[in-house]
Amino acid sequence: MRYIQGLSYTFSFTIGEYQFNSGNNAFNAISIWKIDEQANEMMILQENKRIVNELQIDTSHYHT
Repeated sequence: MRYIQGLSYTFSFTIGEYQFNSGNNAFNAISIWKIDEQANEMMILQENKRIVNELQIDTSHYHT
């Protein structure tokens, strides 16, 4: 995941990032999204939490 390091320097806007690892190397996902520059810190935290929760619901779960 070296290509993700420094990704925030690639864009001219602020991004949110969520990395998911299934724990057994069967599935890894990285999601990024643009953060509204007009939003205050509380709005950013709430929106990031909402997005992460939505991504977690949609993520496949593997059991061994």
